[in-house]
Amino acid sequence: MYFPLIRTSTLLYWQTLKVMIKSVFRS
Repeated sequence: MYFPLIRTSTLLYWQTLKVMIKSVFRS
């Protein structure tokens, strides 16, 4: 039960990080 949760949170974390980096480079 823990592993899928960790995997999902990690994916969300990386996705958010990517968006932040993109927005930083855009401005």
